[in-house]
Amino acid sequence: IAIASADAASLKFVTVGDWGIGSEKNEFRPGERAASEAVADSMAAYVAKAGASFVLALGDNFYQDGVANSADPLWDLAWRDLWLKRGGGALAHKPWYAILGNHDWHQGKNASMAQLSRVADTDDDEWHMPSTPVYTVTESVGDAIVKLVMVDTTTLAPHVTRKTRDVYGTPELVQANLAKVDAAIAAAADDATWLIVAGHYPVRSVGDHADTLQLTKLLLPILLARGVDAYLCGHDHSLQSLVDVPTGLRFVVSGNGAKLEASVQEFWSPLFAKAHAESTVNVEFTSLANGFTAHVLTRHAMTTTFCGRDPDVALFAATQAPRRDKCARADVTTCPGWADSSEEDRGKSGGGGTWKIG
Repeated sequence: IAIASADAASLKFVTVGDWGIGSEKNEFRPGERAASEAVADSMAAYVAKAGASFVLALGDNFYQDGVANSADPLWDLAWRDLWLKRGGGALAHKPWYAILGNHDWHQGKNASMAQLSRVADTDDDEWHMPSTPVYTVTESVGDAIVKLVMVDTTTLAPHVTRKTRDVYGTPELVQANLAKVDAAIAAAADDATWLIVAGHYPVRSVGDHADTLQLTKLLLPILLARGVDAYLCGHDHSLQSLVDVPTGLRFVVSGNGAKLEASVQEFWSPLFAKAHAESTVNVEFTSLANGFTAHVLTRHAMTTTFCGRDPDVALFAATQAPRRDKCARADVTTCPGWADSSEEDRGKSGGGGTWKIG
């Protein structure tokens, strides 16, 4: 998918994960519908004021159990009526690039695939999920190329939930999907100034779900070796900014578009430091606030701003430069950055770019 930015000087987009509460009967905890309305209002107000070319929907798009088909009433209740019609329609008439989360699988494979067939089955021109396990969105900022690689992480970590385990839960299928994801990231790295990867499950997180073990073994070495600038995700119902200090790879968790945690949990830096005594990851920011993230890219810098229910108040902002060590080699294990991954992170690797599935 290739699109052109309306503003050649910068590219702006917003991200939200774990976000679609159709009504109070779809709540897990009381107040989640109201929380999603508040975030939708905030994000619409932000976009109306600052602008955005598109939205990234980071999975768990429809609570609690996904949609049944491409005409499910939740498409209106949890998305169009809740997000696109609020704030004067600021979030409408622009692409929503989406990926699947574990809740989107609760009704099985055919139901989850309805999110892929939505555009073909209806006259919807805003929802975009063209393929799985991966697809790429290409943008530009002046003469700089921006590649966003959208990864269905349920195919790489299928054992998180039974529905995906039953479909993808063999080493051979995980390996095949991993090869497709790596090939897409490699192709993107070939000419990208900015290389961003998005998935539902976290690679690094200090939230309740913490790191996704299969992704730290399989995907993290690819992110490091191929020069990926940022990994965006949801799943943990929090807002987080973490950075791998030696490389500058940033991990952004934007997984609280609707959910309410029962209590504030003490899972911040001390716990992460204890669990990752040898880690090079710095925890910059964590919050259980409902919210979203906004991203502004120029050729030389990307600023990620974490926003809550008040779009005029930034909870945290971080600016980074693009990594200059992009690697598009066919065999990722020959990329110079491959050595940046510890043996613990990448698992046992074999020749020809194969990984042991843990």
